[in-house]
Amino acid sequence: MTLSLDSARERLYQTGHTVIECFGASWTYRYRNGYTVTLRGPLTAHVIATSKTPPGNNTGNNSDFMYKFDEFQFDANFHDKFIALESILGVRSIENLPPPTPMMVSAPSPSAQAAAGPASQNQSNQQQADDERKWEEPRVFIDRASLPGEPVNAFGIPQATMRCLELAESVTSMAELIQFAKESSKGPFGETSLIFDYFDQTYCYRHECDRRIEGICDTVA
Repeated sequence: MTLSLDSARERLYQTGHTVIECFGASWTYRYRNGYTVTLRGPLTAHVIATSKTPPGNNTGNNSDFMYKFDEFQFDANFHDKFIALESILGVRSIENLPPPTPMMVSAPSPSAQAAAGPASQNQSNQQQADDERKWEEPRVFIDRASLPGEPVNAFGIPQATMRCLELAESVTSMAELIQFAKESSKGPFGETSLIFDYFDQTYCYRHECDRRIEGICDTVA
C-alpha cells in the first residue's frame, strides 16, 4: 500500500494541531493476484502533537512529543486498475515482422497523388503504413488467455471492505438511537419498542388535535 500526495498544503489549525489538505492524493493497493488499484481523490488529515509521557512528567524536551492522526478522510472520485503481464496465463506467440531496411522511400508529391487517382493513393498509404510497422516492436499474442478475478468492485475497493464501510455508516446514522438507549437503560429491542411507542403516541396526539380543529371549524361555520 502506497499513499502519494501531489501538491499537498499544510496549515496550522491551532497550537499542536495541523491540517494537511491535498486535492490530488493517490492511494495505491497491490494485490497478490497481480492487480494494482490506484484510488484518486481529495485527502484531509488532522495531525496533533501528543506527549509520550503522562501529564505532569513532561521535561520540556521536543523528543517527548509524537504526532498522531486525529482525523483522516479520503474521498476516492475514480480509480485505475492495472494487471501484471506475468499474471495473464495462456500460450504466447510473437508476431513475425519483416526485418527493417535502411532504405528511405520518398513520399510522392500531392500533384502526383492527385494524378494517380484514389486507388494509387490508397496503395501508397498502405505501403507507407507497412514501412512504418517494420520499425515497431513485435506484438505478443496470447492464445486462450486467462486473467485472474478482479479483487475490487465498481467503487475500487474489495467487497468485504465495502460491507464494513456500509456497517460503519449505519452505526454512525444510529448515533441518536444509541444515545437514547443509554439514557433509557434499555437494550436494543427495548429501545426500539420505546421509539415505536413514542411515534404512536405522537401520531395519536396529532390525529386527535386535527379532529378537534376540524370540529371547531365546523361549529364556527
